[in-house]
Amino acid sequence: MAARSRTAGRALGLTLILLVVSFGLVALVGTATPERGLDLTDGARLTFAPEGGTSAAELDRAAEVVADRLEDAGVHGARVRAEGADALVVEHPGDARSDVAGLVSREGRLRIRVVAQSGPGSVATPPGETDAAPGEGDESDAAPDEGDETDAAPDGSASEDDPAAPDADGGDPVDYGDPVLWAVSPDPASVEAYNAFTCGAAGESTTDEGGADADVADRPYVACDASGTKYLLSPVIVDGERLSDASARVAQGSTQWGVRLRFDDEGSRAFGEMSRILAGTQRLFAVVLDGQVVQAPRMTSVVANGEANITGNYTEADARALATSLDSGTLPVTLSATPDVEPIAADLDPGKALTWGAVGAALLLLVALGLAALHRGPGLVVAAAVIVTSAFSYALLVLLGQGVGLLLSAASLAGLLPAVVLSGRAATNLLTAIGVGVARGQSLAFATDSVVARSRATVALAAALPATVAVVGYVVLRGPLSDFALTLAISVVVAVSVHAVFTTSLAQWLAGASDAGRRVSLPSLAISGARSRGYAAVGLILALGVVGLVIGRPTATEEISGAAGQTSLRWALAGLLLVLVVAAALFTYRFGSWRFAAAGLVAVVVDVAAVLGLVGLFGMPLGHSAVAALLAVLAVSLSDKVLAFDAVEHPVQGLSDKRRSLTQAVDEAVRGLLAQGIPYAALVGVPLLALAITAAFLGGLVQLTEVAVVLLLGVGISFGTSTLLAVPLLVDLRARVQHVRASAPRPQAGRTAAATPRRTPAPKASRPASPTTPAGRGPVRQSGSAKRPQPSRQTRSKRGKK
Repeated sequence: MAARSRTAGRALGLTLILLVVSFGLVALVGTATPERGLDLTDGARLTFAPEGGTSAAELDRAAEVVADRLEDAGVHGARVRAEGADALVVEHPGDARSDVAGLVSREGRLRIRVVAQSGPGSVATPPGETDAAPGEGDESDAAPDEGDETDAAPDGSASEDDPAAPDADGGDPVDYGDPVLWAVSPDPASVEAYNAFTCGAAGESTTDEGGADADVADRPYVACDASGTKYLLSPVIVDGERLSDASARVAQGSTQWGVRLRFDDEGSRAFGEMSRILAGTQRLFAVVLDGQVVQAPRMTSVVANGEANITGNYTEADARALATSLDSGTLPVTLSATPDVEPIAADLDPGKALTWGAVGAALLLLVALGLAALHRGPGLVVAAAVIVTSAFSYALLVLLGQGVGLLLSAASLAGLLPAVVLSGRAATNLLTAIGVGVARGQSLAFATDSVVARSRATVALAAALPATVAVVGYVVLRGPLSDFALTLAISVVVAVSVHAVFTTSLAQWLAGASDAGRRVSLPSLAISGARSRGYAAVGLILALGVVGLVIGRPTATEEISGAAGQTSLRWALAGLLLVLVVAAALFTYRFGSWRFAAAGLVAVVVDVAAVLGLVGLFGMPLGHSAVAALLAVLAVSLSDKVLAFDAVEHPVQGLSDKRRSLTQAVDEAVRGLLAQGIPYAALVGVPLLALAITAAFLGGLVQLTEVAVVLLLGVGISFGTSTLLAVPLLVDLRARVQHVRASAPRPQAGRTAAATPRRTPAPKASRPASPTTPAGRGPVRQSGSAKRPQPSRQTRSKRGKK
């Protein structure tokens, strides 16, 4: 007992040390508040006008590409939307950033061509003069995988008289044949256009009237690099659409940053074939980005792995920005490089939002202290688990905001709730299991030790389902919803760790107290009637949800209903299907029966559908915050079903075919769940209700009101379906299967035997008794069991006597 207490005490001490270290690191970073998103802080709005004619569909596609670029570049919390066919709007937290304008306006059009001729581009080449032979205008001798010494940057340009498309005069299309062979002997019209071409000043972006359209894939092209060298280039060998990956790195054997390109199968074959022809010929190939040559190295060897490098005088930031632009794809439109910039205010009043958060934290603390005072040992364990989980989660939010740019927003706040619910529910499950052991005559210490390992394993499984929601959400969602997914993942990991190290150790440490296994006493329940009433209550809630879905039809805001939002929504639905499949597999694996998966998933679907319908019935729009709250409800519902099934697993596993024992098992299970739910509902529901009322009273906190209302509905409905739907449905499924087994007909052989009349054998005649009875034997008597004469054995004292 003393050793057990010392081990638990060391775990509690470790938790305290980690908590002190976490907030010590928060003090070192110099801020006590997390980084905030646009709904909680001021920001900047950049408006880009498209150049030339474009359509709304093209600008919607451009918004998707830009959103991916900003996310990959680490510009967290940005909002991107297209305003019809007129403008592309980007909003991000903080002051306006010049690198954001560069990321957005860069087209990212990558093409690889073979160099036919190259030479100085400052003046036109007089007819009849010979330019620098291919390979002599560049002293670089680097293979694509070894870097390049050309001092090039991606912003070289051509002059106004750029004849970049030699056959762009509307004549018949020219068949240039194989691009590599064409580069050996270019056609006279292309050479004439090259000779007449001059380069503008480096950094200018003046082109001919055709603009970016002059860089056509199936025609020769004339372009410049930043140093003023002009190039006559073949039709495209490898297009940027064949790029599968672009990443910034330091080139091997060099200290300069560059970008590694990796092509898909078709692009790798084309690039490898070009390298096979050019290797050892001293000829050049050019990497052209947005119509400008960024480098033109020689091909020194055959490249079979489909990789190439872009090198030059790039800083790390330049290389990462270029890699991000290439990896996200080409913009379908050309955007102005100088957007209109204006500051924007936070969506929510920061002072009111701070008051809202303070009210929630204060109420959570007060309810926790009230539980500890009311229920002493059990209340202290539940309250401490929730408070420690919340404290660690907050510290990590602050640290990760400074480290990786995690932003606190109304959407990410929703990611904290599943961990708080999981921590409180896991603690009440643990205490209920201890109380059951004590009620069965076990000592308090033995009952505590016997359930700790099982509780840790169950909570780990319950946390795996919200973690699956977080991982899938982080992969398929963008913007504030990806911050929600990251917050959910972090807080769930914290909840599991706190339960494994702190909560179970605190329960063991308090095991000497006489009331550590105390449970809330409830009146006896008539489950045979209560179960049908529970089904009726859940059915009523679901009916209201269906009415809301049909009549209210929840409406999505622009950030969800736009093209980028529709794409994310399609991926989110696919991710939801994956989450449900994983949940079914984990339910079946953990509890060993498909019935647990069936009952649990039915209840989860009812939870989400009912909450979504009620949201529509209330007329609440679906923005990022409401969608994040719905995903949090999904995570809470999944973990809640696991913990509910764990609490009743033993009664359900021990059911027999008798109806009375079935009713008793359900009675015990539901009474246990309701006993757990009283402190759990008070600890979670009261603060959420107060937050919803506070947000409505203060006004101007629309997103926070949405989060509080959706979470309050979700937690309440999830607890109700766990108690009144999932567990009774599980028992009904088991009883139905047992009834089917009991009433099933016998096998065929038995039925055949039963159908054939059995002939009764004729009674055998009794044999007369032997005239002489052996020694030790008594007289022969009629046996009552065998129905035939049997000798009876005399007692030992009478054997052998006459």
